Amino acid sequence: MLRTFSRQHISFVELSYCAAVLLLSVILNSSLANDYYGFYPWIMMGLVFFLTAVSMKMWPSGTHYLLLLLCFGWMLFETGYGLLQIFNINHSASSRFAVYGSFKNPGPYGGFISIVVSIFGAIILNRNSRLKRSKLFFGTVATVVVLMLCMLPATQSRSAILAFVCSCLLFLIYNKGINCRALDLLKRYWLLIAVGFVLCGAGLYLYKKPSADARLFKYKICLSIIKKQPLKGVGIGYFGGAYGQAQSEYFRNQILENGTNNLDWTVIDDKIRRVADYSDGAYNEYLQIGVESGIIGALLMVMLMVCAIVVSLRRDTVWCYGLLALAVFALFSYPLHMTHFRILLAVLAAACVFDRSDAERSHKPERLSLVYLIPFLLLFSAYLTVKMPEIRRNNQLVERWKANKRWYDMGYYDSVIEDFVDDIPLLHHNKNVLFACGRALNLNGEYLKSDSVLQYGTMVSSDPMFWNVMGNNSLALGRFREAEERYMKAFYMVPNRLYPLTLLARLYHTEGDTARFFEMAGMVETFKPKIESANTERLRDEIRELKAFYDE
Repeated sequence: MLRTFSRQHISFVELSYCAAVLLLSVILNSSLANDYYGFYPWIMMGLVFFLTAVSMKMWPSGTHYLLLLLCFGWMLFETGYGLLQIFNINHSASSRFAVYGSFKNPGPYGGFISIVVSIFGAIILNRNSRLKRSKLFFGTVATVVVLMLCMLPATQSRSAILAFVCSCLLFLIYNKGINCRALDLLKRYWLLIAVGFVLCGAGLYLYKKPSADARLFKYKICLSIIKKQPLKGVGIGYFGGAYGQAQSEYFRNQILENGTNNLDWTVIDDKIRRVADYSDGAYNEYLQIGVESGIIGALLMVMLMVCAIVVSLRRDTVWCYGLLALAVFALFSYPLHMTHFRILLAVLAAACVFDRSDAERSHKPERLSLVYLIPFLLLFSAYLTVKMPEIRRNNQLVERWKANKRWYDMGYYDSVIEDFVDDIPLLHHNKNVLFACGRALNLNGEYLKSDSVLQYGTMVSSDPMFWNVMGNNSLALGRFREAEERYMKAFYMVPNRLYPLTLLARLYHTEGDTARFFEMAGMVETFKPKIESANTERLRDEIRELKAFYDE
């Protein structure tokens, strides 16, 4: 048991240097890739971590209760938000989901519930907690925790439920008053418990089997990327481009090795083909860090999590249960892509390491020396000073795009080109701006400029539409073989879409290759897309009209 371990605490210096090394590796990676947007979240997380750590060391009791109060206030707000949605009073974000809080999606909402309920549930069940002295506060907390637990299944988030279960197991194993009874029950009914866990796991998998299969396939592609670039990674912000390339190679190799022609989609496992999709996230934060920053970055992140949880357990604080829930949730979702969870991670990690038990907190606050942080602070300040004009310009362009996006949606492509095309090098991380400008240039007949813009997009996004529009550029320039390669690339990236095949059919019609046109037209007729819709039928009708032209 962890109580038998030495209570010698991991020092402030060791954890701070570990966090600083992770932060600096991310900054260096972003700088080498010429991407200053990707490290913004890491800078924010690093600052929150150090501020929380310093506050915990200098004002332990005040910071402890302030963090609990802020977490409780946030939990209370999300509880009220969720209850309004359950009773169909507030559905401003999306009517597709029953409950999603302020997160606009039930998955992250379920993850938040599992984190905060793990923390306050541990406080409620802890017999020695000082917060139990206030019956009013204790009753309020218990009521809110029960309400949030009732809403957790409504989110239908399997990863959030699993995260909460893991946090509960840690509490049962570590809590001295409960673990004896738990171990006794485990010895008596271990077979039934094992069978129950297996059945629950199978049920969670089968409940949303296509979604689970899609994520497992994503993990397989991510591991193949890490295998190719294990140390350096592909660069912060370039996950989408690397994922699209890897998935394209995977399906292309399968077709070329087993198919009768270059587009024989029937040789692909239909289950995998149907769940495949473009993705700019791994749905596993550790894998995504491994893809972008290499194995060392992923290991540093895991080490920080594990060390923080162990230190919190040794000090008998409740933060470890929330951090464990967040760590497990990050295995199957994308919490670090959201500001809420980035702040939560930084605060929980710092609280796990630098908060102390009730007995230790009553002692005199520890003295804190920040001398060893001076080199990092100076280096960081110098870096920001040099890059600040570029960062400020980048932020202004992003805000301008948000304000002017309506012109693109309304079809005023000249305005989009005039406002943004000259600033594309500064916006090379923003896939939405890149696609909008590239497509606008294509529709205005500026095909070479469109190609140069869309090439940026293929580096940061796995959306095959970039390659489809680039194929249209090649077709307009009379480069038929280049257009063919680009349409095929789009098909290999996501081989359950009909659109690239119709573009190939139009290409052969334009080129005057009747035999290949009829072959491709037949493939369009028999192809099974992921979803049949009015749009897929419209695409088939267009090819039928071209076939009718030949018959006439």
